[in-house]
Amino acid sequence: MRYLLSILTILAIIGTVWYNNHLTVQHDQNVNELNSQLEKLQLTTEPKINNLERKIKESYDTLDLEEETFGNKRDALETILKQTQAQQERTAQQNAERALRRKKAAVETALANRELTAKEWEVTLATFKTRRAE
Repeated sequence: MRYLLSILTILAIIGTVWYNNHLTVQHDQNVNELNSQLEKLQLTTEPKINNLERKIKESYDTLDLEEETFGNKRDALETILKQTQAQQERTAQQNAERALRRKKAAVETALANRELTAKEWEVTLATFKTRRAE
């Protein structure tokens, strides 16, 4: 009986070792299968990732170029605006000067007419005085 128990114990140990070995082999096969699937996925996703990274870089480059273009256009428009404002200010100044010259000429003409009218009155009064005196 002792021998039987020893044999059973030895068989149990052999069975346990075999089962553990079987589990280890099965685990290794699963790991290898998962690794091969991972490699396949990496082979398919890496070009996609590279393509997307390239597109993102192109988008950033385009955005930088558009930003630079926008800045140049904004600067050009600001320059044009300043030039236009300066031109408008010069035109307004010239118009004001013309209006002032016209007013000055009108005042001078009115003054000359008044002086002439005053001289005419003086002549008329002098004439009346001489006629009275006669």
